[in-house]
Amino acid sequence: MKKLVVKSVVLVVLLLGYSSASVAASWTDLSVVVLQDENKTEISAEDIPEAVQETYNASYGEFPIEKAFQVTSDAGINYELVVTVEGQKWALIFAENGDYLDKTEVS
Repeated sequence: MKKLVVKSVVLVVLLLGYSSASVAASWTDLSVVVLQDENKTEISAEDIPEAVQETYNASYGEFPIEKAFQVTSDAGINYELVVTVEGQKWALIFAENGDYLDKTEVS
């Protein structure tokens, strides 16, 4: 019976230790996100880099750009272009070199 109790206590300690490690890892990941500060500045369409304009025109050129932003973060400079496609506003994200990165729905 003593062996069973000892094994149970060891198992509980191991599980609690793992749980704490998981929580610590989650907090570490969260702090990384918080540390990535970004600065978003509205720019005119004329200030959008040529490479970004070329990529945009190839896929979305039929939709006028409503707003444009230069987004500077620890990761570098990106460009966010706001357009309306079929009645829905989207923020299209491009890298400075013109690579398409992502799109997010704008409410």
